Amino acid sequence: MKTKKITERIKGFFKTNISFKIFSLIFAFVMWFIVMSSLNPSETKTYSVTLTVNGAEDLAESDLVCLNLEELQSQVVRVKIKATRPDLNSLDNNKDKLTAMIDLGRLTSYAEEDLSKGFNVSVIPNLSVYSSSYEIVGYSPSGLTAELDRLVEFTVPIRVSVLNETEAGYIHGDLVPSVSTVTVKGPETLADTVAYASLEVDLSGLTYDTAASVMPVLYDEDGKAVDTNLFTVDSGSIDVAVEIMKEGEVRVEAPQFTGSAASGYSVTDVIVEPEILKVLGKENAQTGTITLPSVNINGAAETIERIFNVEELLAEKGLEAASDEFKNVKVQIVIEQEDPAVVVIPGSAISITGLGEGLELGEALSGVSIEVYGNKDTIAAADITGRIDLSGLSEGMHTVEVEPVLPGGTSLVDSVYIEVELVSTEVTEEETTEETTEEPETEEIITEEPSFEEESVLGE
Repeated sequence: MKTKKITERIKGFFKTNISFKIFSLIFAFVMWFIVMSSLNPSETKTYSVTLTVNGAEDLAESDLVCLNLEELQSQVVRVKIKATRPDLNSLDNNKDKLTAMIDLGRLTSYAEEDLSKGFNVSVIPNLSVYSSSYEIVGYSPSGLTAELDRLVEFTVPIRVSVLNETEAGYIHGDLVPSVSTVTVKGPETLADTVAYASLEVDLSGLTYDTAASVMPVLYDEDGKAVDTNLFTVDSGSIDVAVEIMKEGEVRVEAPQFTGSAASGYSVTDVIVEPEILKVLGKENAQTGTITLPSVNINGAAETIERIFNVEELLAEKGLEAASDEFKNVKVQIVIEQEDPAVVVIPGSAISITGLGEGLELGEALSGVSIEVYGNKDTIAAADITGRIDLSGLSEGMHTVEVEPVLPGGTSLVDSVYIEVELVSTEVTEEETTEETTEEPETEEIITEEPSFEEESVLGE
């Protein structure tokens, strides 16, 4: 019950004399604002401000440079402002109006002094919105040390590097800058830290020769970019000629060979490595061939290996090797000992020369087997004959060499001999004379007896 009565009283309070109560609330707020405006005390608040560095250009005109410029530019200055709370709240929304700066230009007067020591520079805070209600009551730091050095000029070489790649199927050739060195201006004590100037060329999607204009970037020996606040390049942008070539392939034909291998040896294989060369051409690189120079194998009894540099052969076709591995071709001409073919020369196919007068063969010549090196098809198709020379030989048994008549490109494995008997033709004539001087056979005399008929006639 008690809770219910309290609730009803509250409802009654808000339902009765509403206009009067609203007026009382507004009047109280106005009175509070008047009192606070006339009696509001000042407060102090600290703001952090990034330091602005001026006068670097003035130093450069006097051939001076601030070595710790980047450090100074990142310096934070803490400034204490005294004002009323409303003014401070207003400044919170306009912090860019509060600044702090140093002026390096004042240090140009020290150009001829010893620069190995630091030089103090005063920090100057500033509130750009003038109002007597704001007061700078303190700031820190009040001064900073600037490290100075003299500017000198020196040259460094240019290196060209590639950003991104060309269109698929294309590759860049030489990237040639218009100059080989650039002049750099920077601190004398740090000049040795600059190793080279890099020209970074973007080749994205290129399919043709072009020229790019690139600003050089300075690097040290470790490939780290050098502080551009300390060093400048006098040349500005530099032109780089870019050569773009299309990729292709060329087949290498095995070389011909001259001469003949040693007797009993022949070429069994020719190995070319690599058989396909990856090449680059100015236009669409067509698949073609190059022929290697011939190789002399005369008298060779083992495999011959040759290394051919093919750069000139490719250049004749307007091409170049895509990489070092395609600039040379290794050729192996494999030479191995042959298996000889066996050929039988019949006695009738052996001709005779030099047979002495009054001599003849005792018996007909027998056939002879020989072993021949060479192409077996050539040997099989040839009508191989032989000859023997009997010059100076006398009557009796003799061993003579048979000289085969072989087709071109073949050779005899080993000498072959045959037994021949020579007999004198005069012996045969003496035997004939002896036969004619023998006593003739007794001539048989036949006496005919008369027949009985004849006897009867006579008896009559």
